[in-house]
Amino acid sequence: MGEVGSAMCQSFGSLCSSLSSACRRKSKKSITMPSEKIRSIFRRSPIALSLVDLQAADQPLILINAAFTALTGYEASEIIGRNCRFLGRPDENFNSRAELRAATHAGQEVQVVLRNYRKDGSRFDNLLILHPVGGSGPGTPHMLGTQFAMRQSPDVTGRAERHLSLFLTALDEMDQRAERLIMSQRRQIAETTAQLLRGWSPKP
Repeated sequence: MGEVGSAMCQSFGSLCSSLSSACRRKSKKSITMPSEKIRSIFRRSPIALSLVDLQAADQPLILINAAFTALTGYEASEIIGRNCRFLGRPDENFNSRAELRAATHAGQEVQVVLRNYRKDGSRFDNLLILHPVGGSGPGTPHMLGTQFAMRQSPDVTGRAERHLSLFLTALDEMDQRAERLIMSQRRQIAETTAQLLRGWSPKP
């Protein structure tokens, strides 16, 4: 994905690290209430963002932004408190769901393409990137996600890169002193996402 993809990954790591300082650990049955700092980041971002509480029952979405509601057609009141699997169907996304389960259990970043459905029933292929927040490894409290609707077009890679580069705009106003992902992790995120883009083709 070139320099844009690499820069996105570096910035995405900064975003996750910055969010870490604002997240609080709760018991397995309770839901974390996102801080005002996190809410402000979400409000300012023009791209779809979501925050998952991995320590609450059924790992619900606890925060989404306006771009997420625009992407899916659901209102925030219909989303918050639900596991994001409701956007898919039980007989689809078997391999991708298995990857997500393994990643959330291990507290590791992951990128997958999911067949999802908007509230009006229209289908879209969702390029989902999840990254641990508040630590890594088993016991990670949160996952930060970004969603990109893939459409068949000659410039799908360029659109994805522009989507990812918008993280830079959101991060311009953030504290850049946060610890960043090591280079090998940034490279892995960029390469895996690029592979998904190259290998993607819409299914009938």
